[in-house]
Amino acid sequence: IFNKNNYLNKNLYILEIGSFEGMSLLFFQYFLKVKKIFSVDIKKNKNFNKNIKNFNNVKYFNMKSDLFFKKKINFKFDIIYIDGSHYYRDVFNDLMNSEKKLKKDGLLIIDDLLLDLNYRKYGMKFYEDVIGGIMMFLKNKKDKYKFLYVGHQLILKKI
Repeated sequence: IFNKNNYLNKNLYILEIGSFEGMSLLFFQYFLKVKKIFSVDIKKNKNFNKNIKNFNNVKYFNMKSDLFFKKKINFKFDIIYIDGSHYYRDVFNDLMNSEKKLKKDGLLIIDDLLLDLNYRKYGMKFYEDVIGGIMMFLKNKKDKYKFLYVGHQLILKKI
């Protein structure tokens, strides 16, 4: 997907919502030409610190994503990777806020599309999980995106 969409040799600005240990951040660093990664998470994991120690292009925001999106950031991102809260309302809010900050032809990657831990564990309906937030978002925005991949992740390209 990155090769087909000419993302391998671009200086990319990436936003990651939900970092945990920073594994997706490492993926981006090793396979793409990253200018800057903004990483947003409410909890800094000790492995996250270890994983990013060799990179000087990571800016970490220890806050909820809603608060991050209220900050004045004067540019848009090439890639936004969403793997924060898995509750459908939070996923929906992250998608709506991300849409405003994603460049035209930018990639929106949503992790855990098929994850069902929350609704099984807490007796929730499947649509109260990640997929519910995505369905709410696409109900009004599907004509603004091209589907590039649907599996455990959903990858959309802004058109």
